[in-house]
Amino acid sequence: MKKLLSYVGDKLDLSYFQNKSFDEVFTEEFRTRILSDETGGDRVGWRGWMLGDGAVWYDGYRDSFSITAFNFTKATSSEETPAAWKIDNKYLTPNCFVYMSLSGDNYEEFFDTYIENPGTNHWNDPRFHDFYINIGTYLNKEVPLNHTIKTGWPGNPEMSLTKQLEGCLSDKPETYIKRTTKYGGWEFVEKYEVIKSFDLKIGKELAPHINKNFESIKQVTLTQDGGGSIGAQRHSTIYGVLELNGEKVILPLKNLKRNY
Repeated sequence: MKKLLSYVGDKLDLSYFQNKSFDEVFTEEFRTRILSDETGGDRVGWRGWMLGDGAVWYDGYRDSFSITAFNFTKATSSEETPAAWKIDNKYLTPNCFVYMSLSGDNYEEFFDTYIENPGTNHWNDPRFHDFYINIGTYLNKEVPLNHTIKTGWPGNPEMSLTKQLEGCLSDKPETYIKRTTKYGGWEFVEKYEVIKSFDLKIGKELAPHINKNFESIKQVTLTQDGGGSIGAQRHSTIYGVLELNGEKVILPLKNLKRNY
């Protein structure tokens, strides 16, 4: 496992592999997908090369080589329940988490509303990088809690960095959902797994302007997969749950890495 992960590029979040054996991560079904690929690797434009119909993505030039993505979704069924987040005898579902969309439009809109529209590519502005990574330091300061932005976007007319837990909880562990978008009929899978729990004292460090105590802080890996050759998109984020105005909410406190 250590040798294999030494080929992984620095943009890939490795938290998923923590405390897992090789066989736990790379199942027999996953290995079969790789070994049965007779192409030896297909080049897919700017995305690089893939093996096993998108099971592994990699890139390289001459003597350099790096793995850029693993796509485990086909080896995971809806019957599996990775570590779920439990609050008041209920469980968080994938609908509870706010994370950056594939296009990044949602965080760009948050930045434009609460900080400033840079008038150029957001990723060229170091302020946007800090806003995205250290989002917790902006909460209850530049970003009001429980504030909603009216976007007018089809399928997502409003959004907020404060997510109410009411309406997204389940009576049983439900870390995997499959649905079809209202616009375009695009079917995709969303799932999450709790990677790590933190001492609640870290809340003051990650969100220094929130004068309330968090009741739970965890690192979560979220996966969204719409199928196709591009593979799954993964996010690693630290979230915190607390009570605001008598209602439980969940907030993103720090975005660690995303892998597209």
